[in-house]
Amino acid sequence: MVERAKPIQENPSILAKPRPSKILGVFKTSPIKPMEIEAALCPPEVRLNAGIKQYAFRLLKISPSHPVNLIATKLATEKENQDVVATPQRKQLKPTQLEKIKNSIQKDFDPLTLEGIHHFYFPPWKKEVPYKVNISKLGKEEAAMIHNLAFKYRCKNTITIYTDASSTLEGIGIGIGIAVILPNGRISHQETINIGVNQLVYNGELLGVTKAIEYANSIAQPGNKFKIYSDNQAGLFRLKTPSDLPGQSCLIKAIKVAEAIQNKGAEISLNWVPGHTSVQGNELADSLAKEATKIPSSSHETSYAFIGMDIKRMKSENWIAILNTNNFHQPSSTYSRNYPWKISSKIRVPGNIKRSTICAQFQLKIGHGYFKSYLKRFGISSNDSCRCGGKESPDHLLLNCPIYKTVRKTLNKDNPTIRPTMKYLLHTKAGIIKTLEFIEATRIATRSWHLNRMHEEEEEEGGEEGGGPEDCD
Repeated sequence: MVERAKPIQENPSILAKPRPSKILGVFKTSPIKPMEIEAALCPPEVRLNAGIKQYAFRLLKISPSHPVNLIATKLATEKENQDVVATPQRKQLKPTQLEKIKNSIQKDFDPLTLEGIHHFYFPPWKKEVPYKVNISKLGKEEAAMIHNLAFKYRCKNTITIYTDASSTLEGIGIGIGIAVILPNGRISHQETINIGVNQLVYNGELLGVTKAIEYANSIAQPGNKFKIYSDNQAGLFRLKTPSDLPGQSCLIKAIKVAEAIQNKGAEISLNWVPGHTSVQGNELADSLAKEATKIPSSSHETSYAFIGMDIKRMKSENWIAILNTNNFHQPSSTYSRNYPWKISSKIRVPGNIKRSTICAQFQLKIGHGYFKSYLKRFGISSNDSCRCGGKESPDHLLLNCPIYKTVRKTLNKDNPTIRPTMKYLLHTKAGIIKTLEFIEATRIATRSWHLNRMHEEEEEEGGEEGGGPEDCD
């Protein structure tokens, strides 16, 4: 019997995660929205809704014979039977948590168009594919140079096929381009395909390679060597890995057709080529793919990759909507007035940096930290004066304080004539790196810097000052 439990929202353990203040090492008084942004931790309600959809998404991908899906099917049958005999006096059963989860994404796509997965198709011991997959570890420029050289001196029996996929603002759907080049350099075949709007470029890359293998089979002769090139490594990895994951239909087709090519006495390999690096064949396939976005679609299929991306998109949109709620008529000193909302899935700081330095950077940006403009507001400091005589605030410490004039030159060493701004130093990748280096050299806004400074100032009270964040030194 499946329990018809309380709403998920009433179970706080589902949303249990470290506090943003703990993650960032900032004061607990810091405003919640900026902390969530900097900690890459979306609000609980957004996290909950996205988590529910992710669970439902996973249910779509697992086998119908999975215990969870068996229970879901049983519940649906019971509900149908209950609806048949329902009377005005008989209350309908409330949906279970499992039913709510499963139904959370049903309206976002048409189940009849969902790509198919043949569960348990590949036995655990069958992990080989009948073609080689070659992905260079070299950089794009070097890999392109080597490719062009190899193409120039290719064997006389080598037929080269380039594939690419694209999405354009002017077009509709995902376009696929395929170009076939014979050993004499003549382009013998070009093809354009549009796979519709419920796909990603990744799906186009995957299908493009599969279509190229099918075309190779249609012209294969004994002794032929087919080299198929794609600039999408993820698609090539998928075709290299037998599994029941999304994209399986392309994999099954590729394996069957490649085996047919081998039976004809020909060879085939899948290869990575860097995109947009003056590789002629790849550029041709790319232009064909762009043209394909403007032709009618040949498919209405919905890919799992598209659904997963759509869940992420809705999560971001919901988060942005919450951030923009009651965001008007705020003082100019607030976070949102100085820094545009920039949501992310990861904290935007480089590795190998001391935690105390990172904490100080977040405190300077949020405006709650070990500087007197903040400490005075809570009675932790008797004044807000810097040792230089100015008001000790984040922008003063980073931009103006003469005590750190020499070290500050590193903040704008790339453009000495341009004065850095707080937005540049704390809200851009290049600026954050320079700011962390500046904090590392000066120790400003760290707890140890604050305590040492307070002990040196005769007018301040002695002893350590409390009220700050944990684990910052």
